[in-house]
Amino acid sequence: MSSFLQPAFRHANQSLMRWSRNASLALPKRSFSSTVTRPLRTDVEYKPDDADSGKIAHLSFFGDKKFPIASRDSMQTLLAELESIEGRQDVFALIIRSTFVGADLDGLRCLQGPRDAKSFIKVVDNLCSKLQDFRIPVISVIDGPCMGAGMELAAACDLRYATSSATFAMPETRLGMPSVVQASLMPGLIGWGRARELLYLGDVYDAHTMQLWGFVNKVFGRSEMEHAVIGLEQKLAQLEPKALATQKALMRVWEKRGTERAGIDASIDAFTNAFVDETATKKIRAVRTAMKTRQL
Repeated sequence: MSSFLQPAFRHANQSLMRWSRNASLALPKRSFSSTVTRPLRTDVEYKPDDADSGKIAHLSFFGDKKFPIASRDSMQTLLAELESIEGRQDVFALIIRSTFVGADLDGLRCLQGPRDAKSFIKVVDNLCSKLQDFRIPVISVIDGPCMGAGMELAAACDLRYATSSATFAMPETRLGMPSVVQASLMPGLIGWGRARELLYLGDVYDAHTMQLWGFVNKVFGRSEMEHAVIGLEQKLAQLEPKALATQKALMRVWEKRGTERAGIDASIDAFTNAFVDETATKKIRAVRTAMKTRQL
């Protein structure tokens, strides 16, 4: 760890205690309050049950508290579940129906110096990187507080749907440390000026503000969210799974290489490869036939 970061981590324990007593963040009292006492529980449902062309995975996870906390163990459990889902070739999209309220403060308080701190934050990075590089598109459904590591996890997804009751914050500076790893995605998602405000001040924002800023794609009332997810499933089911996965991979190439010559060349290769088999040709033919039918 670089020398200029060491004072922040030495100061973190005192800051954690002061923040937990005095911070004005509008967080549920139970959200950050205690160490997880049993492993994270996960539930995966594949829909539709009888689909021949592919399925959408719905992943939910639960902890001891009303809102799951991102402890080292819980993140490793979630990472293992993601690897299992990614290994299924019949799955063409993932909808994550839960989010972490934030990092486990008791776990952060007990970190034993810089080496332990680095080990912890690399677990966060590994989990978020898995979502960024996931073989298929990942949609995060956010209902409740989404703070710190939870917001980084959401940022690593491809799309974000939120209920109107969801709240967002990056409170690390209030805890004596900077926002790191996938917090680096924020400038690209919401712009440099707003990213500075989000990461510097540690304020809480509502879902509509995050939609206005560009972090959240769509906001729904809590009672409307299930209908919105069903609508999303229907849209995804109309897409060609191979093309969707290729587009996800191409987006990652553009993020890494940029949209200049290297990114364009990669897209030319992706387009060419779409015609290696008959998939694209058949899809185009079916769409063209449907268009002619509507014109009759």
